[in-house]
Amino acid sequence: MSFDAQQPAERGGSPRRPWAGRRFGHWLNRPRRILLTLGLVWVAAIFDLGFTLAEWGTADFVEMNPLAARLLAGSAHLVVAFKFGLLGIGTVILLALRRHGLAELACWFLLVSKVYVALRWYSYFDCVLHDYVNPLITPPG
Repeated sequence: MSFDAQQPAERGGSPRRPWAGRRFGHWLNRPRRILLTLGLVWVAAIFDLGFTLAEWGTADFVEMNPLAARLLAGSAHLVVAFKFGLLGIGTVILLALRRHGLAELACWFLLVSKVYVALRWYSYFDCVLHDYVNPLITPPG
């Protein structure tokens, strides 16, 4: 006699639970964690780009990335193309390798670095708003 989810079990009288024997969170496997992490990285990158372009040209703003600072000297379109070009290439590579553990570690590293950048933006706007100098964001020299 077959044992499927629609018929009650012979001994217990209750239908078979299709989730029995699975651990909690089994649906959140590595490829899905990588997709989720990369999605959060993209959201943080869009906010970072927005803050960079919003503050570009103000007296208080100093771009810490030397390549981005050089691009900001030209057109804002170059910065957008540079940022999304690198992020897009990295995303394609990590999605191609999404079944490997190293790709997941790389995604988590990217997310942590984007959180660090967000904290730097928070510190910057806090200094600008309250008009004080924070040694973490003061440029050298």
